[in-house]
This record gives sequence, structure tokens and C-alpha cells, in this order.
Amino acid sequence: ASGKVNPSSVTDLRMWQNKGLNPVGQTNVTATTSPQTITCGTSPATLYLYGGTVSNVTRGGATLCNASPCAVPVEPGGTVVVTYSSNPTMRWDVQ
Repeated sequence: ASGKVNPSSVTDLRMWQNKGLNPVGQTNVTATTSPQTITCGTSPATLYLYGGTVSNVTRGGATLCNASPCAVPVEPGGTVVVTYSSNPTMRWDVQ
């Protein structure tokens, strides 16, 4: 295939396992207001949570963790809801 795609103009774009695609690696997530909904970008990623006082982490309505540390794999466009009373450190690791 040839041509270019502007990711900002396409909905539900998913990118992974593409030859020459440089994964993003790790990026920090800023804690805002609890419960916080965090959305994965266009590539699969794992959300890591450290410290703080975390009481619930859900993906797709299912509780995956009720404390930190916690690691949650997320598909492109997927969401994680984090409930906390003291801000955790959160970081995406994009594959």
C-alpha cells in the first residue's frame, strides 16, 4: 500500500506490528480527579501504577486491582478507570 494517513482524521485507528513503526515507549500519565478514566492510544499498551492510595482499577467494568503496584494491558482505544484517594504515579508503556 502507498500513501499517507493522517491519524487525527481517522476514527478507531489502530497501529501495531508495522515494519518500521517506532514504538513510543514509556510516557507519564498526569493524575487528575478520581475516579479517572484513562484512554489508550492507537497502539497496545500497559498502564503501570505505583504508589499513592489506589482502591480500584477496572477495565471493561471488571476490577483488575484494588491497590498499587498494578499493571493493566490495554488494547488500542480501550479505557481503564482508576479510583484513588492519594495520587498514584501512572505510566503507559506502549508496545
